[in-house]
Amino acid sequence: ALPICTLHQRDTCLSQYALIGLQDYTMYPLIRPGSLVQVATDCKYLPPALYKNEWERPVYFMESRTGFICSWCELNGKRLICLPHPLSPVHIQEFEYPNEAEIIGRVVAVTARLVSSDRCPVKSTR
Repeated sequence: ALPICTLHQRDTCLSQYALIGLQDYTMYPLIRPGSLVQVATDCKYLPPALYKNEWERPVYFMESRTGFICSWCELNGKRLICLPHPLSPVHIQEFEYPNEAEIIGRVVAVTARLVSSDRCPVKSTR
């Protein structure tokens, strides 16, 4: 186990942490609702979409006028296209970049619950 306060000391890039909303299924099942993500704020460059699988494809954390978005994304001219996981019920979103959305950084770590709290109640050991 590693105390959360030491996480920031262990990485070499500038980081922020964000909590994915409990109803946010944008990157489900790759990133579950309620996950804690570490965002490298010095990694805002969108490289060409070259990847072998979904685990290698970079995930970005963005802010739009309507809220925050955690997803894969691509730049097409001045359009920022936010791509949800293919198994997600969420639709693709597009924004005029950088006027309607800002890239906060790249998601570099995820901490997630494996079982929802209502399916595994805590029992007293006394």
